[in-house]
Amino acid sequence: MKKKDYFKLYLLLFLIFLITLFFVVNYFTGIFDPFINKILNKSGKIIPQTESFLLKQAFAGISIGTLILVFILLVYPLLFKSIDSSEYYRDFFFGILTAVVFYITEQFKLIITKFTAVDFLLIILAMIVFTYILIEAIASLFKNKKKASTFKSQTIANILSGIVFSMILTIVKTFIIKQ
Repeated sequence: MKKKDYFKLYLLLFLIFLITLFFVVNYFTGIFDPFINKILNKSGKIIPQTESFLLKQAFAGISIGTLILVFILLVYPLLFKSIDSSEYYRDFFFGILTAVVFYITEQFKLIITKFTAVDFLLIILAMIVFTYILIEAIASLFKNKKKASTFKSQTIANILSGIVFSMILTIVKTFIIKQ
């Protein structure tokens, strides 16, 4: 381990020791009870106000926990040297592009299903062709051929894994309902 890693470890252990000491002293003496009660009363007022603000504003439908989780996962590769951050963020970007492809394809499916004369098999074929064209169009925007190839592979693999997972869920639901 490097000196920097030892320092982080000792700092973490020291903070845990201080927090433990704080609670042990308070448990036996109660000296910090007024301070703790003041914090709990204040947070009991602030948290509902913050939640109501977020529900009324543009963050409606997004919880604070989700925002914290996204922030932690975005910073995660910067905290650990064992993770290749450029690959992590590339995969993150490709994942967002895959979600965009899925969303556009779903919107296309909704438009096609409005036509009552169109057969179900034709809808599936149209979806496959449309998705392929969309993936190729997005991949052509990459200047680097290797990145374009990687994007196509990952996107198709992600779509396939989503379809397979959906099939597995359907099978499991079928067995659960039968029993």
